[in-house]
Amino acid sequence: MPTQLQLDLVEDALLALLQSKVAAAKVRTATSEDFDLDGELIAVPPLVLVVFAAETPDPRRDHLRLTYQSQQQFKIFIGATNLRGASHERKDAYALVNQVRDAVAGAKLTLAGGERLPPLALGPTQLGRLDRNGTWYETRVILDGIAQFTVKE
Repeated sequence: MPTQLQLDLVEDALLALLQSKVAAAKVRTATSEDFDLDGELIAVPPLVLVVFAAETPDPRRDHLRLTYQSQQQFKIFIGATNLRGASHERKDAYALVNQVRDAVAGAKLTLAGGERLPPLALGPTQLGRLDRNGTWYETRVILDGIAQFTVKE
């Protein structure tokens, strides 16, 4: 029987974790309304947005290519704004980045059905954008798992 980490369940669990741990900003899924036609982030901070970004499957030990060690990556957009000035905004952004990273590093997500997942790992964090719409950072969260697919005839 095929088994994989279901993206919607993992995303829901990641959102629930962040919503319970991050008080300084609203936490939700990123949608197309958060970006303009050029793909530029236009959401209004303070905000934490979560979206599935990539998966890297590795079939190294299966000559049939049906069982993979997989790494799922979720991108987290972290935005802050502060009308008191750029230095205040930057400090608010750093504090929010630290809060998000602390919440996810090593956390074991629990899916809606009760399944506990392996601990989350942090990926790179980088500046996303810096403009009149606030200071945004992007960080990645990595989840390791096994994906198995059906046998082909």
